Amino acid sequence: MNNKKAQIKYLGTIILVIATVMVIVIYFLPRISEAGQKASQLFNDGDCDADNVINSIDRCPCLTTAGLEHNTLRGCPLSITELEANRDKQSCGWFMTSENSCSGFDVNCYEKDNTAFVSTCGSKNENKCVEKANGKYKMRCDQVTETAVQVTLKKEQGLAGKWDLVPKEVKLLEGSVEKGKAETGSYGSASFDLGSSKTSQEVKLTVDVHNVGEENIPKSFTITVQVCNENRKEDSCVDKATKSLEPLASQRHRSEEISFTIGSEGDSCDGEGDLQCSIRVHIDSKDTLQELDENNNDAWIFVTLKNKKGEQVDWIKYQSIELNAQDDENQENYIGQVFQTCKEFVGESSCPSKDNDCNGEGEHSKALLTAGCLVALSEEDLSENDCGWAGAKIGSVIPNLGGKKIERATPITMPDGKDVEALFNYKWHSKAEGSLLCGLDKSWYLCDQAREGKVLVAGGERFRCKNLAWEAIQ
Repeated sequence: MNNKKAQIKYLGTIILVIATVMVIVIYFLPRISEAGQKASQLFNDGDCDADNVINSIDRCPCLTTAGLEHNTLRGCPLSITELEANRDKQSCGWFMTSENSCSGFDVNCYEKDNTAFVSTCGSKNENKCVEKANGKYKMRCDQVTETAVQVTLKKEQGLAGKWDLVPKEVKLLEGSVEKGKAETGSYGSASFDLGSSKTSQEVKLTVDVHNVGEENIPKSFTITVQVCNENRKEDSCVDKATKSLEPLASQRHRSEEISFTIGSEGDSCDGEGDLQCSIRVHIDSKDTLQELDENNNDAWIFVTLKNKKGEQVDWIKYQSIELNAQDDENQENYIGQVFQTCKEFVGESSCPSKDNDCNGEGEHSKALLTAGCLVALSEEDLSENDCGWAGAKIGSVIPNLGGKKIERATPITMPDGKDVEALFNYKWHSKAEGSLLCGLDKSWYLCDQAREGKVLVAGGERFRCKNLAWEAIQ
């Protein structure tokens, strides 16, 4: 009986030991491994010597280039041998000790600048390893970083390497139907008939991205899709979609799908009727990567939208505006603010003129201009303001910031004399609510936050409301 109890007790002990081992294997070891992987990844992504070459590809991660890089040893200074580079690469992640010599250590050790660095801080030498404020052991990398001087690169350069991103093939789809295709450096074309019923066109791009370079790309990069004008001018481009991608190995590729809308948000195909624009697919990481070829990152597809329906926009419109100033201001420096905007006409009961001096002087429904948008003028005098009015040219913009002269479409009517003439020689800006644009119906259109991205045609041009300002769409 006693033997049986002993056997049961012995068996229970074995089971307990096995269970403990399994807990360690299942729970603790993966976390220890994961912590090690995270620490290793942090080191690889870092730049100990601040020379803009990350540790994972830096042959000398603890020796700065000081801006003059070795021809063949990546991230190394000019006057270094391959043996020295290998030693630096190996020891950069080793631990700093309080000793100035490697004598007495039974682990791999490296002497540099009167300091000994060891590969591990085991039980025999942990009392000699230098601790940081967080309790972790200080590495040679940490010591180098403390005194490293950042090597300055131009923003457009980024991290250089033998990698090269290209959009190998780009397809433009409507649903599942291919409408156009382009390859690196080539131009495709596509046409859509909106049947006078649609105000925009939903599309999808499939982009085949290749790294045709010799080296793996160590950082993430971005696909940017833009709609630009038909002449592919970059300053006309409106961002439609962006997608961030993880690093890509040498000679590998990746296919991505991106959906977006053409003919909206004030892009170059926004408007009414038959319109033309270009889709730009740009693949790059301009601020962080410098490629072998910086001129092969684009693919273009020329797009025609036929019979596009114009978007119905609830515009805020004014029949007239009033300018007020004295006639002796400095014409070069004076910038005035529009005194008031009127839903109807300056000088009528709904919108009295400045000081009521120009009420009924002609700025009313019976004195409609033959051309342009009505600008009422009141020249400030001590006794009584002089009055006048004129038409601003269709397409004229009064900015919300800075100032601009208002172009006239008609002569100035000056019943009280020529003093009011000076007001058209000054620069003007609108009120804080937003910029003003003279439209085809001879009304002033307001660009405010509620109309952000909306498009208006005036004077043979298309204008986009953006950030409270009217800007011409090129």
